[in-house]
Amino acid sequence: MANLNALLKSEIARISKRENKSQFIALNSKIIEMRRALLGHKRLIKSLENEIAVLSKQAGKVGIVPKVFEDVLKKSRLSGSMIARLRHKLNLSRAALGKILGVNQNSIYLWEVDRSSPRPNMRAKIIQLRKTGKREIRKCLGDAKDKMRKPRVRRPMEVKEVKQEIAAAKE
Repeated sequence: MANLNALLKSEIARISKRENKSQFIALNSKIIEMRRALLGHKRLIKSLENEIAVLSKQAGKVGIVPKVFEDVLKKSRLSGSMIARLRHKLNLSRAALGKILGVNQNSIYLWEVDRSSPRPNMRAKIIQLRKTGKREIRKCLGDAKDKMRKPRVRRPMEVKEVKQEIAAAKE
């Protein structure tokens, strides 16, 4: 009887090992396949991140580079007063708007007074600016503001200096 029990145990162990091995091989091949897919996805993500970095550097240099559809570009109206209202709505100077669009501030002035009109690619950028918020604009101008010269701050006059000036003016 003991021999039969030992024989059954060994046979059951052998069959279960063989079954486990076949399932393990199938799972292992799926794991290898998933690791390859994961590696491919990682490579794709890395390449897309690199593209985003390149595009964000280009957008920082030129401003906000939009993609506007042709039908939207044809249907949209754009006048000098609309450009001026947009600039005031975004709380931008002509120079700041010029930096965003990649043009001179004099061009902005000429557009606003309707002496000239923007070219189609500039029209697309201006139309896209309508949908852009103040935060995105400030983020875009953040680098440019750091590079700009800061205005000279005059220190306030002390009370004694003011009194001396008043006394000198009376005499």
